[in-house]
This record gives sequence, C-alpha cells and structure tokens, in this order.
Amino acid sequence: MFKDGDSLLFDVKIRAAPLTKEGDVYFPEGTVIEVQRAETKAWTKGAHVLSRDGDKYTVQVGSEVLADVAVSRIQVPLALHKVGPIADNLIGHSKGIKRILLERNLITPASKLKGACTSAGKAKRKAAMGEAGIGKGDSADVLTHEGVTSGTACCLEFLLSEQSDFKEQQNAIQELIASRGHHCIFLPKFHPELNFIERYWSRVKWYARQQFDGSKEGLKARADEALGDNLSARCT
Repeated sequence: MFKDGDSLLFDVKIRAAPLTKEGDVYFPEGTVIEVQRAETKAWTKGAHVLSRDGDKYTVQVGSEVLADVAVSRIQVPLALHKVGPIADNLIGHSKGIKRILLERNLITPASKLKGACTSAGKAKRKAAMGEAGIGKGDSADVLTHEGVTSGTACCLEFLLSEQSDFKEQQNAIQELIASRGHHCIFLPKFHPELNFIERYWSRVKWYARQQFDGSKEGLKARADEALGDNLSARCT
C-alpha cells in the first residue's frame, strides 16, 4: 500500500477512491464519479454524488437523479499521476505489481512485460499437453504461466509469484483460522471421502429424510434439528 512520503516511480493512470481510516471506500458529497447503470451495465461519466445513506448513494447524471446506488456501481475516473510525490488520495491504495517489482530492482521503468499471461496462452499450453498425451482422461493441471524463456520472464505476475515472501504468504482464510488458534488444512480436490463435512452432511440428510412429515416446513425443521448437537446419537 502507498503510505505518506512515498513517491511514484513512473507515470501512471490510477483510479483512487477516497478511503476511511479503516480502509473502506466512500464518496463524499460533490465527488465526480462514473456510475454503472443497472439496466445496461454501461458506465456513465461525469456523475456527481449528492448524498450518502449507509452504503447506498444518491447521484446526479446530468438532470437525472439516481437513488440507492451501491458502492459496487460507482468508480472514480482514471487520473494521470506523474513521477514524484504521491497525491493524498493514493495513500492506503495498492501500489500494483509493476511498482513492487521496480522497488525490488527486478525490472526497469522501460520494461515491456505484460501484467499477466493470457487465457489464450493457457489454452495453447493445454492443447500442447493434450497432443503430447499429458492429461488425457485425467484432470491434469495446466500451468498458468510460461515461466522464463531465454532469460526473460513471461509476465509481471509470474515474477512476483516467484518471490519468497509471496510464496510464503498465507491467504486471508488461513490467517483468520490461525489467529483463532486452529490449523487450516486444505484437502485434495475431488476427494469428498477425505472431508469430514461431507460425511456429516450425508448423515444430516439421512436423518431429515427419515424423520420429516412430507411437508417443506417439516423437512426444514428436521434438517435444523439434525444440524444441532448430538447428531451421532440421533442417527444411531
């Protein structure tokens, strides 16, 4: 994240919405925004925020007023920021992959590497694996990135993913579970027999089918009952 005192290392166009101290996005009255119309999904520029009520906004587009607009349908226009001290509205926002790699001297400002490998490239690798007989009849994983070819990385995303601190970074779910003193264990894909919740849910459904009276309300009541304490005693 950008912090006070940082400087931009290259010219960049950024959408930087105002943030609260807690990191939440908000749009003060008078902010010029782009709003997405619910009926067409098109983005309209030059809208103005009139008021805010909780997480919904009233905005004006020309002479038209739109009420109950969710944050997800609002974005600030792209703004060009030049090399040098950062603007206040960038503090707290993500630096971006290129910026991080520049700070680590892994690329130069003149780098032409694309941000990430395209889905078309992944499709080509999948096709090549098929032609080589790899993955036929199996759910073989296809590499997301081409990697390094002739000393050049395929994309910025790959370079960042190879950094040790990014490899070791746990996702938000793992961090949350660990913070509560538990272990987070991800089981192999497509192996429900290894997942206790699958067996538990199977017994819940068995109990509900055996006990309900044929009505929708009865089925819900029996399912709720089975999900309560002592399921093993109920299912014996």
